[in-house]
Amino acid sequence: MLTNIYEIMSKLLIYKFFVVFFAVTVNGQVSIYSYEDVAINQITSNVVEIDAEFFRISDLLFVNNKVLVIDKSNEPTVQIFKVVNDTTFRQVRSFGSKGRGPTEFIDPWEIFRSEKHNELYIFDAVNRRMAVLDENYELLVNDYINVKTDGFYTTMHRFDHHFIGTGITTGCMLEIFDANGERTECRGKQPDLGLKSKVSDRTVAQRWHSYSVISQSKNKAILFYRHAHRVRSIDLKGNLQSELIDKDFGTPITEAVNGNAIPAHVDFRAYISATSNDQFIYALYSGEISTSPFSYLGGYVHKFDWELNLIDIYKLDHLAINIHIDAEGNVYTIEYDPENNVRLLNIK
Repeated sequence: MLTNIYEIMSKLLIYKFFVVFFAVTVNGQVSIYSYEDVAINQITSNVVEIDAEFFRISDLLFVNNKVLVIDKSNEPTVQIFKVVNDTTFRQVRSFGSKGRGPTEFIDPWEIFRSEKHNELYIFDAVNRRMAVLDENYELLVNDYINVKTDGFYTTMHRFDHHFIGTGITTGCMLEIFDANGERTECRGKQPDLGLKSKVSDRTVAQRWHSYSVISQSKNKAILFYRHAHRVRSIDLKGNLQSELIDKDFGTPITEAVNGNAIPAHVDFRAYISATSNDQFIYALYSGEISTSPFSYLGGYVHKFDWELNLIDIYKLDHLAINIHIDAEGNVYTIEYDPENNVRLLNIK
């Protein structure tokens, strides 16, 4: 009997989601977060011609006239290309293999830059360390930063004397750690999951898994949530400035089991990547229930300004797992299925 009740509830929840989601996309219009209707733009993309083979790209970074690509299922793991033009990259060098030793990676998740320190960093989530590259893209094998926290960072930033990490951060929205990898501060508090039972802080953090963009000049971070139709704007002290919340899926669908906050029988997937420049933010959006085999992939891009005004919605001609912007404002996605390509979006 109990199993039948769970099955009925699951079906009703899935039905409710599709009613809500598709009801607001009638006639090419979409209403989210109580915004006025914004047209959905069908856009095309072009596969970037790259003289290398990829298997599972996890991140890329545009630096000057180069693009650095991390491919966690490939050897070499890190590949560096010269940008010939918007749709042509040519490899100049590569390095990295599987393992825990020097020049080795197990789960390289993100690559990011410190302009002030003229260095690049690659965060390896399993090895719990950051590899450091100099201005010539040379790996400083004696300068690894061992991260001494339990955070899983989907986005990291280097500021003057410290790092800021977001993603799965226990007990806060922004996790601060020093140049030696020691956690020094935890800023801001995630929303309440609304559970009656006491659950561990770590599993609560997993339900509030986020992707973010951060601007030091604007003194703000924008968090896009993976399991909730919710976006938060906070200052870099962790104070909430504004947020966008969907009335039906604004909080992760969660249940308490043995002291842990875990997904219910169905799990909503919202945002899975975000990128920005000084003007705009582009967030890769799934909008799927996780019973779908591709619910972790994005088929839409939401374009915001830094005040969280929704400007445009783009429907992609492919499924993507990541989104990036270069210095000229060109927007690229990483196609995940059926090919692992880098694509340039034809956004005006």
